[in-house]
Parts: sequence; C-alpha cells; structure tokens
Amino acid sequence: MLAHPRGFISGRDRKALLAEVKRFADEENVVRFVVGLPLRMSGSEGPEAREARAVAQAIADATGREVVLWDERLTSKQAHRELSASGVRAKDRKERVDAVAACAILQAWMDARGR
Repeated sequence: MLAHPRGFISGRDRKALLAEVKRFADEENVVRFVVGLPLRMSGSEGPEAREARAVAQAIADATGREVVLWDERLTSKQAHRELSASGVRAKDRKERVDAVAACAILQAWMDARGR
C-alpha cells in the first residue's frame, strides 16, 4: 500500500478543522488517523509536540476514531528533496511540502506496521 495526498485542511480554525476531519472520517470510513509528532532531533518534545498531542486528542474526541502519533522528524526535508528531484520549482514547493511530508509520515507508519 502506498500513501497519497487527499487534500489540504487548514488548521487555523480548530472548530472548522475538526468538523471537516469528522466529515472525512465518516464519508471514507476512516478507522484511525496518523498524526505527525514533531520531535526534536534529540527525541525530546517541545511546544510543537505538545500542540500535536492536543490536536490528536481533539481529533480523537471529535471523530471517535483512534489517533496514532508518529515521529515526523526530517519529513519536511525529505519532502523538499523529493519535490526538487521531481522538478518542482522552489517557489511552488512551499505549497506542496506539507502534503508530501504527510504522505511520508503515513508511509513510514504503514511500513513499520507491515513488518
């Protein structure tokens, strides 16, 4: 199985985000969500990781689905490299990095589970 982007949902409005995620979960029969956990290179957690944990809990509460946190270290760098190798111009990469990084997070989770 391969991960692929399913679109972008803005996180600026938490209530709208959760409503859209719930709608998506219901329509697509989602069993669980995988949320990136932005750990520091040392493996420790900072404020970004605490916020990711809060978002993950909010998604679980809003959808009634399991939410798995997965280490997302270096996925943005990986996404930039993949987009660059694909010939995507630097100014166009900014818009796509999050979707490609999200795919890398999901793919890493699926690969680890498959073993």
